[in-house]
Amino acid sequence: MPEIKTLEKYPKVNNAAGLTGNSFAYAYRRTSGSEEEFTGTFHLHQGMEFLYIHEGKGELTLDHQTFAVGPGMLLYFQPFQIHRLHMEVTGEIPFVRSIVLIEPYLVEPYLANLPHLANFFQHLWHDTLEVKFIEQLGGSNPLEVLLGQFDGTLRNFKGSTEERLEEIGLFFINFLHLQRPYWQQYILPREKTTQHTNHPVELIIQWIEQNFKEEFRLDQLAASLHLSPFYLSRLFHTATGISLTKYITDRRLREACLLLQTSSLSVGYVGQAVGFNNPSYFNQVFKRDIGLTPQQYRAAYARANR
Repeated sequence: MPEIKTLEKYPKVNNAAGLTGNSFAYAYRRTSGSEEEFTGTFHLHQGMEFLYIHEGKGELTLDHQTFAVGPGMLLYFQPFQIHRLHMEVTGEIPFVRSIVLIEPYLVEPYLANLPHLANFFQHLWHDTLEVKFIEQLGGSNPLEVLLGQFDGTLRNFKGSTEERLEEIGLFFINFLHLQRPYWQQYILPREKTTQHTNHPVELIIQWIEQNFKEEFRLDQLAASLHLSPFYLSRLFHTATGISLTKYITDRRLREACLLLQTSSLSVGYVGQAVGFNNPSYFNQVFKRDIGLTPQQYRAAYARANR
């Protein structure tokens, strides 16, 4: 993620032991005071990105169109949607923004009992959006106030990891809830709209979500998407910054952490359940990437959540 460097990380399960990847990232009032501090390049993210502009002006290039952007605007980018933000940054006119970046698969469980908000979320995630941003929100609008309140919550939080994840989940529900009336003015359809064409990397992610517990075969994935294995691997690495093998390993380890936290299954069974057929290899990879053995991780999680 080219711009986001020092953000709050929120993995699908406890990430305190060191899993890589940003399933949730947050930055409040990040400031760039010169063009050297902010280089606008074309890029994309595997998650949903919301960017609120507090100060600054410039141009957004999105879907082969260019739009003027300025204070009081909330920009939204769907997963794997290529975009570029070019801001006129000077000492007198800094670029100040807040950023929320989230992996959509993470959000669905929180919305299980909120059908109308869940429908809105699915619309933002999947459908073709005729409007690319919310503008003219004005100073101290509810969204801006919520971003500031959440920053204070994170800075002063002293609860457990589980409680911290719950705070983040509640924040995002409120964040969606406050946005919905603004988007409804323009884009929430009475009938289902035509869905946007999925980026190949989005299709790769979807395939992995359905198959990561099975033995991975690159040729099988490539055939399902009608791409060559070499092109597919290169495309994925260019878009996400990591290899397919690393992404699948991280996904399996996140699932393993969840099972270690929430079940009494043996370590060997946990490894098999998430796609590691060799128990010794599972322990080796877990210790290498998490910093603890699976047994140590389970014990540490139990102690922290007594």
